[in-house]
Amino acid sequence: MKTVVVSVVHPKSYKYFNEYILSIANQTYKNFDLILFTDHVSINSINMKLNKLNKHSHINTKVIDISQYNIPQARCGIIKYVKSKGYDVCIFTDSDDLYHSDYVKEFVSELKNNKIAFTNISLYIEDVGMKIHDYYKSFNIPDEVNEKYIIHKNCIGLGNSGIRLDIELDMPTYPRGIIVVDWWLYTNLLHNKLKAKYINKPLVYYRQHSDNTAGFMNLNEEKILRAIEVKRLHYKNLCSLGRKYKKLHKKYTDLSLKLYNNNNFKEKYIKDVKSKFDNKDYLWWEYAI
Repeated sequence: MKTVVVSVVHPKSYKYFNEYILSIANQTYKNFDLILFTDHVSINSINMKLNKLNKHSHINTKVIDISQYNIPQARCGIIKYVKSKGYDVCIFTDSDDLYHSDYVKEFVSELKNNKIAFTNISLYIEDVGMKIHDYYKSFNIPDEVNEKYIIHKNCIGLGNSGIRLDIELDMPTYPRGIIVVDWWLYTNLLHNKLKAKYINKPLVYYRQHSDNTAGFMNLNEEKILRAIEVKRLHYKNLCSLGRKYKKLHKKYTDLSLKLYNNNNFKEKYIKDVKSKFDNKDYLWWEYAI
């Protein structure tokens, strides 16, 4: 299978690029291409870093500027681009994370018989240099995840997943107003009766830092209110998939209005959510209830 690993390099991830690229260079499976899509980071600066890192020399690397696109357009374009270049498998990575040496190998193996796969993760808490291994362990994630499993939360990101490119990609155009592209993408794919194979091995160190769009640390009022808006927009942009998403969109719209108009309710809501999730592991967006 012709395999490509992709990542987007942006200003907030650029400072971690050396660590990221070394983890990709050290993969045990080496028969893949790497395409780096730069978003407001110059191609020259990426190439200069690559040239200084001799360990990446075995990787056929291409750098493409996507700065003219918004994030949803860019993610959609990446999938269409690699498909048009004849790749069979696309493995997603985040350029601020670190990858186990068997990351690519495991995807190549699993995607022979599955159209979507994702891995367990470990957390790397940058501020204190602490690692939390096997983060998904407590969730009892099934061997195959369907649409129902990710309706209220997400475990499949564009830093721990891969797809076969013969997958049905005739989906709605990425909506401009969406915040969380990965959740929207995989909900659409799984809605088409597909399932995502869970690779129960922690093959990613998901870096926790202040610029994460989503993360698992520091649950506070700002983060909770932002997650509610994320979910409201997420469900709004899934209404075409059926009644259940229309109902969820209405619920989160009503909740958002109530939080905005009633300070007493907002204080109680924030307190209740924090008491429930402060000392508990959770998946992406799960705490916005």
